[in-house]
Amino acid sequence: MGTRLPGWARVASGITVVGWGANQFAALLPVYRETAGLPDSFIALAFATYIVGLVPVLFVAAEVADRVDRRWPVRVAVMLSAVASIVLCLGSQEAWLLLLGRFFSGAAAGAVLGPGTAWVTDLSSDDRSAAPKRVAVALSVGFGGGPLAAGLVAQWAPLPEVLPYALHLLISAIAAALLWRAPCTFRVPRMRTVSS
Repeated sequence: MGTRLPGWARVASGITVVGWGANQFAALLPVYRETAGLPDSFIALAFATYIVGLVPVLFVAAEVADRVDRRWPVRVAVMLSAVASIVLCLGSQEAWLLLLGRFFSGAAAGAVLGPGTAWVTDLSSDDRSAAPKRVAVALSVGFGGGPLAAGLVAQWAPLPEVLPYALHLLISAIAAALLWRAPCTFRVPRMRTVSS
């Protein structure tokens, strides 16, 4: 009989996938420079576009997670990260799609950071002190694993502008399936009544 994956690990898989999607682009820069002839100024703009997507969503998603539900920002982040990979995959043909994909990647990262951390913490009832480590490991595996895998696939496999993103789409589907079965921990805050 197999062991059941803990809820916090399900949520952590979503955090990892979004981190993976956020950083895989960096490893593919040599590919874009060689095949599409993108100048350094465009690459800098692509990184700035990521930040433009990340910062506002970071605040909005944290507010939604605290007031409404932790699940939906994280679920949307995983789906948006997958959409970003699809758009980036098409970006080798149209450079503006690279900017759009980077914006989506930033928005996905912004949506997952606060709510994902809170959800993992909520689900770490077995060891509350382990929650920050669990989130840190999930982020580190994503932020480090994404560029590593994308770089290796781009170097050794055909279609370097496509297959790294296809790999991310595959793991995004797995993480989404795990995430959808993670337990809900959010409780709507009670409104205080003022006694007269």
